Amino acid sequence: MKQLLSIARLAVIILFILLSQNVAGQQGTIPCGFDNKIYNTIPERSFPAIDTALLRKQSSRKIILETVGYNFKTHFTPDTDGSWKTILPGVNSWFLKLRSDGAYGLALVFSDVALMPGETLYVYNQNGVRGPYTNRNIPRSGILPLDFLQGDEIMIEYDVPAGSKSHGSFVIETVSHAYRNIFINDIHNFKAGLATRTSDNCYLCIEDEAIDKERRAVVKLVVQYDSTTVICTGTLVNNTSHDNKPYILTAQHCVTNQFDADRTVFIFGFEDDKCVKQSRYDLALNGAYLRASLFENDFSILEMYAKPPLEFHPYYAGWDISDLYLDGVTCVHHPQGGPKKVSVSNGTVMTSNLDDGSPRAPNAFWNVIRWDVGVTEGGSSGASLFNKNNDVIGTLSGGSSECSAPYNDYFEKLSSSWEVSSDPDHQLKHWLDPIGSGVKRLNGSDPFEGINAMCNSISNVKSGERQILLPYTRGQGYFSGYNSDGIASFAEKFSAADSVLLTDVKLNVGSVNTKSQGGLMVSVHSGQGGVPGPTLATTYVPYSRITKDSLNNVEFYPYVKLVGDFFISYTLSYSPQDSFALNQVDWRSKSNNTAFVKLSSGWAPMNTISPNGAGSSLGIKITLCESNPESPPVKTSISFYPNPATDVFIGKLPESTQEEFSLQVYDLQGKLQTVQYNMYENNVVITTVDLSPGMYIVKLSTLHAVYQSKFVKL
Repeated sequence: MKQLLSIARLAVIILFILLSQNVAGQQGTIPCGFDNKIYNTIPERSFPAIDTALLRKQSSRKIILETVGYNFKTHFTPDTDGSWKTILPGVNSWFLKLRSDGAYGLALVFSDVALMPGETLYVYNQNGVRGPYTNRNIPRSGILPLDFLQGDEIMIEYDVPAGSKSHGSFVIETVSHAYRNIFINDIHNFKAGLATRTSDNCYLCIEDEAIDKERRAVVKLVVQYDSTTVICTGTLVNNTSHDNKPYILTAQHCVTNQFDADRTVFIFGFEDDKCVKQSRYDLALNGAYLRASLFENDFSILEMYAKPPLEFHPYYAGWDISDLYLDGVTCVHHPQGGPKKVSVSNGTVMTSNLDDGSPRAPNAFWNVIRWDVGVTEGGSSGASLFNKNNDVIGTLSGGSSECSAPYNDYFEKLSSSWEVSSDPDHQLKHWLDPIGSGVKRLNGSDPFEGINAMCNSISNVKSGERQILLPYTRGQGYFSGYNSDGIASFAEKFSAADSVLLTDVKLNVGSVNTKSQGGLMVSVHSGQGGVPGPTLATTYVPYSRITKDSLNNVEFYPYVKLVGDFFISYTLSYSPQDSFALNQVDWRSKSNNTAFVKLSSGWAPMNTISPNGAGSSLGIKITLCESNPESPPVKTSISFYPNPATDVFIGKLPESTQEEFSLQVYDLQGKLQTVQYNMYENNVVITTVDLSPGMYIVKLSTLHAVYQSKFVKL
């Protein structure tokens, strides 16, 4: 009896914590201050003006580093700065709005970050959102660097459950002012050739699979030094243990010490959509260990604090220290911090010295005498040189190539850096050949190759149906977007017979003002009574990144697991100059409707307000993937208690299960139940108060295993 009472007390304590966490997180992945009315009430704190012309002049010399930001050193904390407000019931929110006039973008570094369970941290403006960050996804160093958000103003929001006797802590130690227009090379503007120092004709689109895998290994580095921020390139590389340790190879002049490594953001998948169909802006990992570096050879090897997950589509590049296959090389890099570009030389690279006025190691560099396609630029530094077998043989250190004179770039030689010192801190062999195999060449590796998925594109628009903007006959605007009645939320209904993964949503945009400061909340909902129900995932897309008369891709990370009816919704910001609307199917029969709108009374089918009750479908296409039949083995090693359960059901996770997971609860008919769950230390806590009495199956899935058990709800 005493044991049962102690379990009951524990359940009550954990339920209280869980409810507090759910209150703090009820806004989903969107901060509560994101609403314009709230955002505009927060006072801003401004920084002094900087001499941007002088800074540009100082950083314009030919060095492959791209210096883009001036760093203000700060010491902002929730206890000494900003303001606390109550926006949502049960949540105390701290806000700090920062402004630096003339900045193309602002980036931050948080230090001494120690968040408590149930707390969330966001950074945002109308052009994007970073977060939420919780006690589970802060780098182990306690240092959190964040990439630039476009614009000269930025908001920090910190949400704490109301009634907490204490809260976590952090320091905003750096605010970086981007004085170069690092956004001019974004995917849409790059098409127009608007880059000031780059000719798009310099580069090559690889349309076949020649280097398709290896380009997935290439990452953009945003490094915040003490006084400046720079952009470089790095490569995710394989090692002989085949354990997927996330080693990044780059140049030593990019990341010199542990201070730099902790303040580096690694951005995956930033591609030119003329060459690659899909690109992301926010696949980022934060911070790393500096494992080894050497000035004389200009290399650094880092180990990121976190492994890139499935959604990043990572590839661990192979390498070759045999100094063979040198007649034809390729470099994949981020010139000026823009999307990936490919440079190709059909000649043979030669061993050379790097004459940059510094004491460099003799004959430790490759000289690319001439590029046949492409060049290198600021931001390319640290990029790998691939031989004709697509193995890494070096990293970019410097050079003089430009579009009008594509000559003489210099790459560190992997073979020269391999065992240049007996000290593991100054060599590559210790890290890339940890088992001492002695091999001179190692193949690349796709860590998720065996977890491929079968995917299908789904739309409710039938073949032959045209998609257009339908004028809002009840006033002005459109039925699928901006309108004079202020209807802001729209949804499309879908259904899946079996459990599937939603990977992305494509929106057929018919109207948008890219100069408007607002954007869209794109959400996934489970079905509830035939209309959109609880929100399962949400992401924000600024209007500035949306293209009219085009399918705009919105990916979800992590993938959203679905079964049965579900809905994709989008909500307009109704900011000044807003005009957003989707194309949709022309009016058809009333019974043939899959579009929904959110009225003051709640969600309703669009045919409740359409002319003569006509039906329609919104221009939304989704990608659903089925898991590979070779799924992870099912285990039952998690102990769930109490069983039977009343209000909460608690599972003790194995020590090895410290990774991202998903959890589903099904009834005995296989119907997915909507439950709330969260982590408390090493316990997963499921609230069962809304379940009807009966027996249920709980399934907890990680990348490597599926844990399953039954329980009874009283």
